Amino acid sequence: MPHHPSDPGETIEAEVLEIDGQTPPPPAPDHHSGSSLRPADFNPFHDPDDRTHDPSGRPAWQSWQGNIRGISPIWWPLLLIAGAVLLFLLLTIGLVVGALFLIIRTIARLIRALVS
Repeated sequence: MPHHPSDPGETIEAEVLEIDGQTPPPPAPDHHSGSSLRPADFNPFHDPDDRTHDPSGRPAWQSWQGNIRGISPIWWPLLLIAGAVLLFLLLTIGLVVGALFLIIRTIARLIRALVS
């Protein structure tokens, strides 16, 4: 009876010689054997994908202009909902401030009318 590919009964081992024309990085050292819990050059703030400059030499923030279409389509519904909520909050705050302005102005006119 042939084995199914998902059957863990048979282990296949392979040595990686090349990935995309480059040799693979050496295996990471075993961290459990050393006395330190992390390597000496550990930097928790290092971002391996940090791209401060694009290929044209401009800072990354300057190259963002016009790249709004580059946002993944998965995020568009969230962005639209967040924009609608923000617009609703701004309009609500504007209406409250306008109502307070009218109330204060009306009270000021009443006081002026009573005093004069």
